[in-house]
Amino acid sequence: MPSQPPIPPLLSNHFAVPPESSLTLLTSVLGASSNWLLVRFLYSALISRKAPDASLASDNEAKVVLVSWLRDWSFWKEGAKRLGVALTKSSSVTFLDCLGTGLGLKDGGIEQVEGKVLDATTELKNDGSKVIVILDGIDLLLAATETSVGEILDCVGELREHAAIILTLSADAPLLHTRHTPLEINHASLVMSLSHQARLVLGVRELDTGVARDVSGALRIGRGGGDGAEGLEEKELLYFVAGDGGVRVFERGA
Repeated sequence: MPSQPPIPPLLSNHFAVPPESSLTLLTSVLGASSNWLLVRFLYSALISRKAPDASLASDNEAKVVLVSWLRDWSFWKEGAKRLGVALTKSSSVTFLDCLGTGLGLKDGGIEQVEGKVLDATTELKNDGSKVIVILDGIDLLLAATETSVGEILDCVGELREHAAIILTLSADAPLLHTRHTPLEINHASLVMSLSHQARLVLGVRELDTGVARDVSGALRIGRGGGDGAEGLEEKELLYFVAGDGGVRVFERGA
């Protein structure tokens, strides 16, 4: 078990199961991954069923449809294990492996993904449970397929009618600020559009001052333009990801 609590105290208010139909956006850059945030959203949703530490309220409990274009099942199992959760494909978790199967990258494209996610969501909700759909790396479709920004936005919009959505995107400067190539233009458009729709935006980046031994990066917590953003506190924190998977989050100067 990591020495630090699974959910850093300064972030505990942001890891409750998000409201139905809401959008939570996690952004990252090449040198600062949002994986540690996403694994903790999994932990928060499943803790009542999976973890011995029931420090989060039971009403946080939710079922999860996890869709990843970037990471396989073993990655998520290992990340959850480090937090004390034995993650298994079950009646609580459905995993769609787009990396291994090419789902969404082959014939059928994003419509095939949408159909499978809706089927999984309907099945998980059959007992009245809350459902979170996690879309990890959906922006890969812009680079690897002919999927348009509009098609991705339509897909996310349709899925939001059935579940809360947590979505990860790359926010590297060349993709957002250069805007010379069609990919750069489309990627910037996607990130901005989803930011305007999101209730909460959590963005990780490297330090402006470069590498530090005891700081992995900076975490910006911001309100998006979507409903439910009112009252969410905006702030920037520093974080350190240890080798055992533990994460320490702290304010500047602490």
